[in-house]
Amino acid sequence: EEVEGDRALSWAGELNAETVTALEAHPAYDDLYGDILAVLNSDDRIAYPGLRGDFVYNFWTDADNPRGLWRRASVEDYLAGDPTWETLLDIDKLGAEENVNWAYKGSTCLAPDYDRCLIRLSRGGADAAELREFDVPSKTFVDGFYVPEAKSSLAWIDANTLLVSTDWGEGALTDSGYPRIVKRWTRGTPLDDAETVYEGATSDVGVWAASARMGTTSIHVIAHRPSFYEGTTYVLSDGAPVALDLPMDADPSL
Repeated sequence: EEVEGDRALSWAGELNAETVTALEAHPAYDDLYGDILAVLNSDDRIAYPGLRGDFVYNFWTDADNPRGLWRRASVEDYLAGDPTWETLLDIDKLGAEENVNWAYKGSTCLAPDYDRCLIRLSRGGADAAELREFDVPSKTFVDGFYVPEAKSSLAWIDANTLLVSTDWGEGALTDSGYPRIVKRWTRGTPLDDAETVYEGATSDVGVWAASARMGTTSIHVIAHRPSFYEGTTYVLSDGAPVALDLPMDADPSL
């Protein structure tokens, strides 16, 4: 069936409406809703850390910031127990300025300095997102790398090169609706001119780009999933993908 087809979306919408109606009719709904909302807005929640260089990064939502703040604090300040957070990107403010219901879907930053990041923004929290290059020191988006709205994944190869898996146009997606082609894209060139590095089949679940750090070295990765429970992980060696010698049902964690 078509993943984004009218029939499938209509069916999902009807069942969603039935579910919401049933939940809201339950006698305990209002109390549970209030209790859960209080927990989600509580300042006592753990600000889960993402360690990048000398800073701890965190994405935080509360009653005053329902779409959230992407922020950071020094590692020393965080470990002291009462960090002073520096807001890098206010998603509520961005949505108001652009009149779009943006949802933050994560960031991919260039090691080891982490001064440049690719920010994922989706409309209303959808799986598909656009990716924009962000300069951390100035806290601004820059006229650099930009990937239009799609179910994309990417990895920094260096400051001027990305590994990108996205919707490249007709025939570029799998039957599951995910990208099947990974390309190498150089700064200053059109996205359409990116060079193909790996290509899966339309019958696959999808093919994704990623990276991992081993000490001071970045490892660039392609994850090929022909089925939900099986896949092959490749690492780039001299620009070409080399398969890791792992069972197909292994699930490496980067």
